Amino acid sequence: MKKFIILFVALISYSNIVAQCPAPTNLNASNISLTSAQISWSYATPVTNFRVEYGDVWGLDWHVIYTTSTNIVLTQLYPATEYYVAIKANCSSGEISDYSSNFTFSTLCNPINVNSFSTVTFGQTPPDVCWELKSGVLPLTGNAVLADTELGWTTSVQSPSNTAMINLYSVNCNYWLISPPINLGTGSSVYQIQVDLSKYFYGTNPLGYLNQSPNARFAVLISTDNGQSWNSNGILQEWNNTTGTSFNTISDNLQTYYIPIINPITLVPYTGNVRFAFYAYENDIDSIYDNVIELDNFNIIPYNGCIRPSNLISSNYTMQGMTLNWTEHGTASQWQIKYGLTGFSPTTSGSTVTSNTNSYTFTNLNQSTMYDFYIRSVCGTSTYSNWSLVHSAATTCPTSSIPFIEPVTLSYMPACWTQTYSGTIAENVWDVGQIGTFPPYSYAFRSVAVPGIGISRLISPPINFENITDPILTFNQICYDMLGVTSLKIQTSSDLINWVDQPYSYTFTTPMFLSVETVPLTVDPGINYIAWVIDGDNQRINWVVKYIMVTSSFPCFPPSSIYVNPNYVTVSWVPAGSELSWVLEYKLASETAWNAIPTSSTVYTFTGLQNFANYVLRIKSVCENNESGYSNTIPFTPTAIEDFSLDYLVEIYPNPTNSEINIKIANPEIQIDECNIFDIYGKFLQKIPIHHETTIFDISSYSSGIYFMKINTDKGIIVKKIVKN
Repeated sequence: MKKFIILFVALISYSNIVAQCPAPTNLNASNISLTSAQISWSYATPVTNFRVEYGDVWGLDWHVIYTTSTNIVLTQLYPATEYYVAIKANCSSGEISDYSSNFTFSTLCNPINVNSFSTVTFGQTPPDVCWELKSGVLPLTGNAVLADTELGWTTSVQSPSNTAMINLYSVNCNYWLISPPINLGTGSSVYQIQVDLSKYFYGTNPLGYLNQSPNARFAVLISTDNGQSWNSNGILQEWNNTTGTSFNTISDNLQTYYIPIINPITLVPYTGNVRFAFYAYENDIDSIYDNVIELDNFNIIPYNGCIRPSNLISSNYTMQGMTLNWTEHGTASQWQIKYGLTGFSPTTSGSTVTSNTNSYTFTNLNQSTMYDFYIRSVCGTSTYSNWSLVHSAATTCPTSSIPFIEPVTLSYMPACWTQTYSGTIAENVWDVGQIGTFPPYSYAFRSVAVPGIGISRLISPPINFENITDPILTFNQICYDMLGVTSLKIQTSSDLINWVDQPYSYTFTTPMFLSVETVPLTVDPGINYIAWVIDGDNQRINWVVKYIMVTSSFPCFPPSSIYVNPNYVTVSWVPAGSELSWVLEYKLASETAWNAIPTSSTVYTFTGLQNFANYVLRIKSVCENNESGYSNTIPFTPTAIEDFSLDYLVEIYPNPTNSEINIKIANPEIQIDECNIFDIYGKFLQKIPIHHETTIFDISSYSSGIYFMKINTDKGIIVKKIVKN
């Protein structure tokens, strides 16, 4: 018990010693300049002196000074540098206190001479240490009370990326993005802000004019005391949904705005060191409004009363032209238009036309071509505005007639095929690539894994359906949906705006084999477009499309799965669907003339070929009213010529049948590797296990029609045609 009491007394004694020499508190920095700052603190206990330690936060320039006062001026500091300060008290009692709590401050940035100021982009926000993020309400009268924040303005990752953005949403949205100090000079020159702005509804660009808060504000301000005070007298331009200019006047896409740096009350240009701020405000207690403002390419340039046009819009597209409209922000009544192939520079190349109205119609452009357009205002003799931002648009494609065929044979997107995307998808989904399932590794349209939930469309060129009855769309496809949450659709449109679902719309939940899809189309006469539509999670779907055809009757496709057995020089194939017979052509690879062999069988055995000679073959289908194109060319080299036909190794009966068929192996030495059933369109239906000399297979559940049995053996491939009554 005595030991416990002694220890308790000792603790009390130690506590009294510490309390007699506490650490300094309430550290504060004031009168901050480029190279100095006044540091003050609170202390009530008698002291001998204070030990003040300070240096940059990286510890590269550290100093110690002593003072008996509770404030001190630090000098010879570096501009635009963050400093750390720590203070100890040397008390009169002889004790030394702990360090004060962590305290930092930053010296001011050197003003940037306006003549050396360069365009600021926002790969990060703020762009550097001399830009600041603040929060606080801009009052109607008096100065704003601002606080440091890491919220509010940030860098956009949505297209267009690398812009500064602010999301106007919910309550207490009052955020500032403040520039470094800029020296405007003595007033001999007048300057203006040049900045790109846009607004949109969050998550859907551009729909900014929708669903706006009635109290939302966005203002550009100036401060003439290095950002120490900000008030409504410094507003250079404001967009205000309560009073003044509404948000609707901000473009839905990034457009350049010019704001004169002139006092709006005295109309006198601002001079000396100033700072600029972008202030965004919204107070939505119900959180029902959700908009974004973006800005980019901030610059200070000489004032030009001849302001460049903006809001370039193209319309009325034809194969040889289009109409271009724009917005004039000054008093110009004449404009120059520079145009050329996408990527040209308006200062070094391009063609020029002059317009006396802010609308111009081109009639001499090339069809199916993407152009860039720039416009500048003409304000007098040799007096021009800067060139506008680029506007890109394409002339239309020639209309395709029916039959329309797109085999996809090149490594890039065919001419006049386009694509669109929406929702949270930020880039194109479709491209062209080699697909191994389409032998021999031929090209096809394919969707790529792009993050985002939304709708992407692969859109055909314009197709003329005038005087076409019962049009049919057919195409080969492979599809795999990893999560089973994405819908694939075929849609048509006559205006690229209103899309109509065609009778092909379902959700894939399992992997699919190569198949031929047939879609009867219901379209109005005239020009229409066809779209392959992915609706849902575009990152989880793989869709491959090839051999696209639109016809006015059932199409005729070449056969697929062509296989050549070089040992027996036997070729077999799987019918595409509606053909009655085939024409097989072959020749020595070194020759030019083809040998043609009509056949009604899906298996053919060559005779009279040269052993170890290089041959090629191709096959086309013969349908009731037309013929297909040829299949891909298949090379082969005979290695052991025999007069041997695979077709008689397996028998099927009865054929036609209502229910069951017998599959009989006529030669016990043959080895069956696999046996599959396909429908007339080539779609895989079922796998048949073959374990005995005779296998009975029930097809009573199948619809009446024609089916094909593909049997893989060690001797080659055998294809049998089955008729289900």
